[in-house]
Amino acid sequence: MKKLLITLSFLPLTAMAQDVTQTDDIQPKQYNNEIGISTGLAPVVFDGHSFLDIWLTSRLTYLHNFKKTQVGLVVEGGELEWSSGNIYIGAVLNQKIPLGKTYFYIGGSAGYYHSGQIFEEDWFGNTYQERGYAVGLQAGYVLPLGNRFLFTTEVGIRSTQYWFENYNRVDWNAWGVNHVEWIRFIDSDFSISLPATMGIRYRF
Repeated sequence: MKKLLITLSFLPLTAMAQDVTQTDDIQPKQYNNEIGISTGLAPVVFDGHSFLDIWLTSRLTYLHNFKKTQVGLVVEGGELEWSSGNIYIGAVLNQKIPLGKTYFYIGGSAGYYHSGQIFEEDWFGNTYQERGYAVGLQAGYVLPLGNRFLFTTEVGIRSTQYWFENYNRVDWNAWGVNHVEWIRFIDSDFSISLPATMGIRYRF
């Protein structure tokens, strides 16, 4: 009887030890996806026309996290004036650099670019449009705000190659009469921008 009582007295301690062991084995839930929105400025330091234009930019980001990398998509819209806008849709690949619960990242992106004067027209009634592709590098910092939300900052450099319609003026004379003719052709140029944004992401 005495041995039975001693055995029973140790049962709570045994159960507690098992519970602690099981608790230690439980890992926090991992959220592999992030979606977020950010806003900032995207100075264009050269675009073939001028050496400094400050664009306002907003970005929607989706990322899937692996152990050391993350891949995803970005949709970014910019505005220079009330009638001038652009959109960039690109794929992203980042290398994560963990620092405790936070992490830095560096990576690259590439995608489609479109820009235009929404209401302004040229002499022939056509709105000015630019279409092309962009490639760039980016680096950022991610700070957790609880279990689900993240604060993010990012800076980058992006090169954009684009094509647009242009016109050559041709002056010619026939039977003593001067004539002017405009020949339409596809021209090309490139720009370099330095986007810098901050925002919030939600992980799930």
